Amino acid sequence: MTAVLAAACGDATTGSADTADGSSSVATSATTVSGASATTTTTSAGFDSQTSGGADSTGTTGGQPIVDCNDIESSVTLAGMRAHLEALDSIAADNGGTRSVGTPGFDASAEYVIDQLAAAGYDVQPHEFDINVFSVLGASTLIWQGEQQFSDGTHFQPASYSDAGAVTARVSEVDLELGPGNASSSGCEAADFAGFTPGRVALLQRGECFISDKVTNAQAAGAAAVIVFNQGNTDDRTGLWLATLGAQ
Repeated sequence: MTAVLAAACGDATTGSADTADGSSSVATSATTVSGASATTTTTSAGFDSQTSGGADSTGTTGGQPIVDCNDIESSVTLAGMRAHLEALDSIAADNGGTRSVGTPGFDASAEYVIDQLAAAGYDVQPHEFDINVFSVLGASTLIWQGEQQFSDGTHFQPASYSDAGAVTARVSEVDLELGPGNASSSGCEAADFAGFTPGRVALLQRGECFISDKVTNAQAAGAAAVIVFNQGNTDDRTGLWLATLGAQ
């Protein structure tokens, strides 16, 4: 997969970069773009539940319905939902602020749910399966012409599920449409890459289609890496955003 960086509107530049280093990177031959160190790993998670003991196959405990399907409003209360949300929030706070899959916060969250189901009379049977997890392993760098260095987390950041690597190459812009009110579809069509020189970094603009579509087209055109900057068509699409390969 190509290394992908997301940039705030106006932070991306063209030119040639000198060097790029870091575990995941994108750079140009006058621009050094070094993307964050990232990787995908597999982990196991998940659980299933069955009724047993005090709960029968219709979902009752001691003859009393756990949830009355004919009166959901009374069975599922605001206070009850808040109590569970507060419990899960406390679990996150106790585990580095996250309950993401593969973290201790996830394991504690699963145990909490299992305990709640068991208390309602369910026999919970955990089932493990593998999933892909994206992790940033280190800081990224982006340097233009070996001189101007941009800040990770301020001017740019790696897109979720970007590949790791280091790239030094020239930058080529792809079908950009700048200015307020623009309707950019940069990189959304294979035809946008007509004349693109393989091995260069593709400079793309947010808008119209999923980031994954832009990146897929860039890869097909031979791009060594991709920089996607915010669309800049409205005030709320100018800064740095949390880009994923599934975002628009």
